[in-house]
Order: sequence, then structure tokens, then C-alpha cells
Amino acid sequence: MIGFGSASFADTLYPIIGPDALYGHAHNNYLEQLFLYGFVGAGLFVLLLLAMALHVWRNGDGTLRMAGLAAMIVFGIDSLFEATWQSFNVAETLFLIVGLTSSVSYLTGGESRISSLRTNSVATVEAPR
Repeated sequence: MIGFGSASFADTLYPIIGPDALYGHAHNNYLEQLFLYGFVGAGLFVLLLLAMALHVWRNGDGTLRMAGLAAMIVFGIDSLFEATWQSFNVAETLFLIVGLTSSVSYLTGGESRISSLRTNSVATVEAPR
């Protein structure tokens, strides 16, 4: 219910499942969070992922939005098969992609630079005299 905290997966489960516990971790991010932090921690982990995806959806633009959502989907599916959340490189890359893809609207005042360039270039083209 509340998880085992920082206890080792192998040490905690060895008496229950035997040598299979020596693989070191749950090989599933969701189960790993459930093991470490219980239902509350696993629920917060899922809410964090959903909040990140929602942030990308609301603040991303076109291709960047799709790239951010693709990164979230890939991480969500990969999380079913490996516990990569504890890997600094994976988490850092995920946060970098989500941050870059959702920051476009903040940098351009709510309007993407690509959209404004398209609008301005079409509006300012005049016929030669």
C-alpha cells in the first residue's frame, strides 16, 4: 500500500520469489514506482506523465507538438518493459524534449514563430511596380 521506500528490490523480494529477485528491479517503471512508493507514488508518477503530455498538447505547435507527444508515448510504452525512470540520461532527455517542444508558445507570446512568419510573408508580399 505505501511501498518499501528505498529498500532494494532484490533484498526485499528474495525471501518471497527466490533467485528471480536477483534481476535487480521490476523491469517496469509503473511496477517499480508501485514497489518503491506504493499506490500514492505510482499514482503521482502516472499523473506527472499525464500532466507533461497535457502541457505539450496545450503549448506545443504543429510538428513540435507531435514530437513531444511521440516522446511521451514512447516513454510510456517503454515504461511497460523497463525501469528507465531511474536512469538520469533517459529522464533528462525526456524532460529536455518536453521542455523544448512546449516552450515555443512561451517564447513567441502565444503564437508560434513559424505561423507568424507564414502570415507575415504572405501579407507583406507586394507586386513589383
